[in-house]
Amino acid sequence: MNDKNRRDDIKIDIISEINDDIIEKNSKRRFELFTKLAERRKKKKKITIACISAAASFMLIFGILLAVIIPTLTKQVPVYQGMTVSGEFPSAQSAKADAENLLPAYMPVSLSLTEPTYINPYNLSTGNGKGNANGHDKNGKTDIPEETVVEQVKDSLNIVGGEKSIYYAEKNQDIYITVHVDNPDSFEILSFTLNGKKYSSYMFEEGSDMENLVLKVNVGDTEGVIDYTIDAIKYIDGTEIKDVRMEGDKTVKVGVATDKQPTAVISSEKIAFNDIFFSITVTDALKLIELSGGRVDAVLYEGDNIIATKSISITEGTGITFDNLKPATEYTYVIAASYDALDGSGFNTYILAAKTFTTLEALMFNNVTVGQENVSFNLLWDEKYIEREIVSISLYQGETKIKDIETTATAIDGLLCDNEYTVIVEYKNNGKTDNVYLKFTTAAKAKPTVAITRSSITQTSVEFGVSFTDTDGVGEISRIELLHRSGNKTAENTAVRSFSGVLSNNTYTVKVT
Repeated sequence: MNDKNRRDDIKIDIISEINDDIIEKNSKRRFELFTKLAERRKKKKKITIACISAAASFMLIFGILLAVIIPTLTKQVPVYQGMTVSGEFPSAQSAKADAENLLPAYMPVSLSLTEPTYINPYNLSTGNGKGNANGHDKNGKTDIPEETVVEQVKDSLNIVGGEKSIYYAEKNQDIYITVHVDNPDSFEILSFTLNGKKYSSYMFEEGSDMENLVLKVNVGDTEGVIDYTIDAIKYIDGTEIKDVRMEGDKTVKVGVATDKQPTAVISSEKIAFNDIFFSITVTDALKLIELSGGRVDAVLYEGDNIIATKSISITEGTGITFDNLKPATEYTYVIAASYDALDGSGFNTYILAAKTFTTLEALMFNNVTVGQENVSFNLLWDEKYIEREIVSISLYQGETKIKDIETTATAIDGLLCDNEYTVIVEYKNNGKTDNVYLKFTTAAKAKPTVAITRSSITQTSVEFGVSFTDTDGVGEISRIELLHRSGNKTAENTAVRSFSGVLSNNTYTVKVT
């Protein structure tokens, strides 16, 4: 019997052994098995849905917590915003942050002016004030420009000062520098460095807070502009020392009042018929002009009219030439410097020197020498005038004509000492008649001096000596007297040197006229 038949016989035997009890039991077990399997699948499905819902809720809550917790855990780094300077402790109500909007007690003055002010603070005739009297002619003559002319200078130059602010102080004055820090999380500021010196928190002024650090410093004996520069502000974050972020201007300027103002020296002046040349050297020891963005100009005007301006170098000497001028015409040049003098008045214009001069004429007096009783001179023609002639020479004293002089004369004698005269020369040039004037004052003669000495005094007489000095021979002794309360005695002649018949124990005076 083959294998297939054998397996079929076994199946038949097994089937024959199955009865109703076996079928019932197996059917029941099978039902229970399928029921449990279905319940297990249903439960697994519920767990999956619940897990998904729980995860979504967790993510929502976690996101909300991050939005709330992260800003709390991440604090803002303090930010430096600038410094201000005041002459007294700044108000506790001062705002933080914006240095340009702060109003310290000692107000800064901006050097930027839309309409700059021009003033003339100097007495140029004497050289008094902050300027100097240099640039005058050999006799020290300087004509002060009229105020209207100074205004003309202002309009012509139209100078605008620097844009930086400056704070004014006196020598050895205490000032308050306030460091402004945007510090919303109130980190403790540990220190900062100012001009290379480290200042710790205990050195700040009482009343400072975490956003306004006030430091009192003394400007000392320094003159001019002082820069205060801040660097390396440190703060404490927990146990760590960190740097404040620097965003504001790190430097403020303080101007300390000074007498060392700019000056000007004029030299090598040469006046011709149609031009003038001179050298000008400006001295500015404290660089006030440069630091305030100023400038120096030479301004030439005729009457009230500005006719030319020239810029002057501050660092080196400058040669100035004004040309295309009219002969025999009066002009004035002014050396004008515009800067902040650190006197609290801000950016202004100051006159360092001024000179009024007259260009040469077709005919001019040359090599003039004035004595006590005479004057000598030469007459110099402009060579370009070919047709020329001297018509007359006259001597005047005031409005009175004294005499006529020969047209070939080069000197006038017989004048009075210490008197003012005018020589008028009438001339023709190229058919045109004109006059040239020489006004002068003769030299004064030396005043005689007298000295009286006592030689011998008795109870009834007095002898004395007389010393008479008369360098220029302009005087003589006219009278000698003995003065007494009971009456005066006059000597018979000026050679007498004694008086007799005086009373004992009396006071007498010898008088020489």
